[in-house]
Amino acid sequence: MIFSNEVNKRLEDEYAGRKHLGLSEVGNPCQLYLWLQDRGYGEKDAIPPPGRVLQLFDDGNRVEEDIISRLRYEGKSPTS
Repeated sequence: MIFSNEVNKRLEDEYAGRKHLGLSEVGNPCQLYLWLQDRGYGEKDAIPPPGRVLQLFDDGNRVEEDIISRLRYEGKSPTS
């Protein structure tokens, strides 16, 4: 779904960065990068992604939550 430019602008203005490591970052081979990202370094100076990209991130977050709930339903831990 594509929203208006006003919605995209508002999403950009409200963007505060990620407050956790997502599944897309866990595979990064640089342990220092992961450590810094996990503690919020680098987000303050980051340029917010365009609103359309933020909408896609939101879609990905919902899929991630669904996968985690399915893993838990199967008795598996999403962190191991």
